[in-house]
Amino acid sequence: MTDIVKNLSKQARILKPKLIISIDGQPKAPGGELRALEGRDELAWADYGWIDVIFGMDYRQRIDFENVDAVRSALKQPEKMIVLFGNYDKMDDQSEAIPRTGDLVAKYAAFAQRRWPGTGMGLYIYSKLTDEQVNALRTGPFLENAFPVWKAAN
Repeated sequence: MTDIVKNLSKQARILKPKLIISIDGQPKAPGGELRALEGRDELAWADYGWIDVIFGMDYRQRIDFENVDAVRSALKQPEKMIVLFGNYDKMDDQSEAIPRTGDLVAKYAAFAQRRWPGTGMGLYIYSKLTDEQVNALRTGPFLENAFPVWKAAN
């Protein structure tokens, strides 16, 4: 996997030098839980400059912010780690996903702004994004326009 990411990054940036390369994952801090067995090594790839942004997928109601803090501390550029919060709930593996309240989604954004200023956050899954969630974000934590602070490695 590392060879694929390295080569893709180098070749893609020859064609488009300012390309932003991101990865979705569940990164773990060194010394903590074992990394995923799929061959992902998000922290190394970010530190080598092969990827620009890590979107940390954590869709639980209470995210593991301790792990996010540890991952950010392990990165040369902590701002490369951005949390993806879930905007939905599932009662079990078989049930249909239902949207979370706008208030809860806005609290996730406000938490990210306080805890990790200057980095941002994301929501998953777009199909469960509701007008209530959008309005809560627009009138709360995103009252002002948000802009990405990360840039391509080159």
